[in-house]
Amino acid sequence: MPKNPFFLFKEFRVMQDGCAMKVSTDACIFGAWAAAQLRGKSGQALDIGTGTGLLSLMVAQQAPDLRIHAVELDAEAAAQATENARQSPFGSQVQVFALSVQDFLASTDSVYEFIFSNPPFFHRSLPSPQEQRNAARHTITLLHEEIVAIAAERLTLEGCFFVLLPTTATNTFVWQATKNGLLLHKLEYWASRQGQQPHIALLKFGKLPCVEVQKAHHYTCLTDGSYSPAFRALLADYYLHF
Repeated sequence: MPKNPFFLFKEFRVMQDGCAMKVSTDACIFGAWAAAQLRGKSGQALDIGTGTGLLSLMVAQQAPDLRIHAVELDAEAAAQATENARQSPFGSQVQVFALSVQDFLASTDSVYEFIFSNPPFFHRSLPSPQEQRNAARHTITLLHEEIVAIAAERLTLEGCFFVLLPTTATNTFVWQATKNGLLLHKLEYWASRQGQQPHIALLKFGKLPCVEVQKAHHYTCLTDGSYSPAFRALLADYYLHF
């Protein structure tokens, strides 16, 4: 993904120059994956750490009756997410809050049918020198344990919780979720290229048991560098150049 001031999708544009973390292929995969499962749904959703607002906009495109609370701690990123939503066709669906998720939830008793989060990837690892990027990439302001606890507390009984993780964090996160009463429903691993080991995991949890946990492995590109059929199918509603 290029580090341009904006990233253009079929139905909306995401400005990203005010955010430490830019639009990435991994985030697009996650957004499209969650949005496909929320297509046509209604109710309330919570986006924890919205950044540019990318995930909220991808979900809103597929679920026009869903109202989304998008929470972002970084004031500059929250302002950009607000503007991205306002400039999109889905501005009435997405409300951005420039707060930590802890402070936001302390101000409301809302519960959610759907919660999704692309949390910081580097859990308790070596920070980078850039403070804003560091906060966005490392679990400094919001630990994985806290995300699990929030989802367990604020998810409705029949609701779903979606999260994007590095593969190395998957087993511990599933264990923490299970301890908090969240059961794994679906798990997909994605690798950058065919033949490589997966680097990200997409997980879906719920409070109610499912008949069978769905698991799959996919890759973004074929060995010749072209996009894989699974990637093309997943992102067909969003990417301009497929």
